[in-house]
This record gives sequence, structure tokens and C-alpha cells, in this order.
Amino acid sequence: MASGTVSDRSRERIFYTGIATLCAAVIFAGFFRTYYLKALFANLPLTPLVHLHGIVFTCWLVLFITQTTLVAAKRTDLHRRLGVFSAVLAGVMIVVGPMTAIAAAKRGFGVPGRPSPLVFLTIPMFDILVFAILVATGLSYRQRPDMHKRLMLLATVSILPPGIARLPPFHPGRWTPGFLWSCRPAAPRLCEL
Repeated sequence: MASGTVSDRSRERIFYTGIATLCAAVIFAGFFRTYYLKALFANLPLTPLVHLHGIVFTCWLVLFITQTTLVAAKRTDLHRRLGVFSAVLAGVMIVVGPMTAIAAAKRGFGVPGRPSPLVFLTIPMFDILVFAILVATGLSYRQRPDMHKRLMLLATVSILPPGIARLPPFHPGRWTPGFLWSCRPAAPRLCEL
């Protein structure tokens, strides 16, 4: 019986580290042309605010991978210490995300076939609200690892839509929220892991 428990815990640790890595891969794939490998493609220059946004949100993904790896390596002492930085970084994201979205809407940033910039602004504002609620709840449940890990994973997944929207099957001309809405039946299953 004990060996089954160890095996389940091992699989769970691999799952969370794998999903964290997959989240980072999705963001990299979505933004490689316009941010990460921008120098290789002919694109317009980015504002300092957009760079700050990219750095802060990338740091979250790197930190999330680090945190899941620390738990998988049974270094929860370091995971807890790094958790303080995670909370601060989440707070910065909750400020920088909307600032970037509002600045883009003011510049009239839009994509043909998608809602106007002001209508589209509701999507990133909602995404960051969901992220803030999930992170705050996850931090409040840090004494309950079973809840904490699920909430932090869901918080990270909640910031993936901009990266997913830029992947070839969804960009250009298709609107990702419809795809994400169709994935909602999978959410309860994710919470069971």
C-alpha cells in the first residue's frame, strides 16, 4: 500500500512539473515571433511597458517551473522561501498586465476579424482578475498543499490565452475564447489531479 502512495506522489510531481513546462512552451510558441525571437522577424518596435510585461510574465512561468521542480525534488523549504517572491511577482503582474492592455487599447492595437480594441480589452482584464483571485486563494491555502498546487496551476493556466491565441491554429482570424470556452468541461478533471 505504501509503495502505491509513493508511486502516486511521484506521478503527481511529474505531472505538475510537466504541466508547468508545457505552459511555458505554449507561451514561447505563441510569442516567439513577436517577443522572444523578435529580432529574427521584421516587427514593429515594442514599448518599454510591453518589455516589462514580457519580462514579468516570463518570470512567473520560470518561477512556476522552479517551484514545481522544488516540490518534486522534495525541497519544500526552498519552495516556501521562494513563495514570498511569487506573491510579490503576482502582485506586480496584477498591475502590469492591465496597464499593458490599456496602453494597447489606447494605441488602437487590434487584429482584423477580432473585436475592436476597447471591446477586446475586457478579455485581458477578465484574465488578470481570474489570475488574481486564483493566486490569492492559492496563497491563502498554502498550508493545504492539495488545494494550493491546484489553485496555483489554474492561476498559471488562466494567463495562457494570449499565447494560445497566437498559435497557428488560432491566429489569425480565429478567436481563442471560443476554443477555451469549449475546453471548460476539462476543468473539473484538472481539479481532481
